Amino acid sequence: MFIINALEGQMFEGVNVHREKLIKGANVHLEKLIEGANVHLEKLIKGANVHLEKLIEGANVRLEKLIKGANVRLEKLIEGANVHLEKLIEGANVRLEKLIEGANVRLEKLIKGANVRLEKLIKGANVHLEKLIEGANVRLENLSEGANVHLENLNEEADVRLVLIS
Repeated sequence: MFIINALEGQMFEGVNVHREKLIKGANVHLEKLIEGANVHLEKLIKGANVHLEKLIEGANVRLEKLIKGANVRLEKLIEGANVHLEKLIEGANVRLEKLIEGANVRLEKLIKGANVRLEKLIKGANVHLEKLIEGANVRLENLSEGANVHLENLNEEADVRLVLIS
């Protein structure tokens, strides 16, 4: 039996939400999804915890294959933000907050133990995080307008911090 906790408050006309293969124990909060927001939630495995709050019109968020123990929080994604989270493996912790209009963030293949925090990405910021291996720790904070960051093929124990880039 599937036990799915989905809190859907203040969902507006035009919101498109796909929920596929949400497994026992998955906890998904969808709050304040504005008209035109497109959210895909696929294959959330037992113990995954996903918060989606204040997704503004035009925001596109795709969450696929979040494995047991993954914790993802998406807050205040402004119009035009595009976020892909794919193949987050057990123990991965991703926090995305206050992505401003035009921000584009892609997180793929974060392996067990990876910890990624993205906060206050300003208009035009473009961040790609791909193939972060076990133990990788990436923190992106206060990236100003026009910032463009690509992180690819970070090996085990890699620790990357990008703070206050102007």
